[in-house]
Amino acid sequence: MNESLIQRMNQMLKCYCERDVDIEDMLPLIEFSLRATASSRLPISSHEILFGRQMKVSEFGLVPPKLPFAGDQLAYFRWLTDELKVLHAGVKQDKIDIKEREKAVYDKRHNSAPIR
Repeated sequence: MNESLIQRMNQMLKCYCERDVDIEDMLPLIEFSLRATASSRLPISSHEILFGRQMKVSEFGLVPPKLPFAGDQLAYFRWLTDELKVLHAGVKQDKIDIKEREKAVYDKRHNSAPIR
């Protein structure tokens, strides 16, 4: 996963930065893009994993209306905490499943036998 992230970052740097001095200016945009994009193996973005919702990306200058929160803030916090725990547990299990599938493919490709 890290290798693909580095590869995507290199591709974006080559695409958006014609000169080395442009890199520092483009890094925030590239970081934003990488956080908002889901990977091919884990169909959820790093922003969704961290915050439990998709990243809000809108047109430049479009300001969403502020909605006042009138409910019980402590109850909402507890609910959000529980939901994020469930989300994080699901992501952790997905990562374990991906590793197991990749290991099975690797073992099959290289005719590996389990160690006893």
